[in-house]
Amino acid sequence: MKYISTTTWRDLQDGHLYAAGDPFPHDGREIAAARLADLSTAHNKAGYALIKGIPEPEQPKPKAEPVSAPAPEKPEAKKPASKTGSKTTGKKTAAKK
Repeated sequence: MKYISTTTWRDLQDGHLYAAGDPFPHDGREIAAARLADLSTAHNKAGYALIKGIPEPEQPKPKAEPVSAPAPEKPEAKKPASKTGSKTTGKKTAAKK
């Protein structure tokens, strides 16, 4: 979560002056959870919240590509019958005498 300053204030730990709307911390360092809790509530020397949490926007989930069904196979075309005129069965017969 990111934090921003709610008012103008000076950080007593590092002396940095924050204006309202400035990001906290100013240098991007890691801040302990207890310190964030103190600064974001009235439990500090100022007696009121100095920072507030800004929820980070959710990253859009990548949309899955729709799975398309394979194209239907075309039936094989029938081969036209031979038009030679002779009907043979392919059987060998004894030669006529």
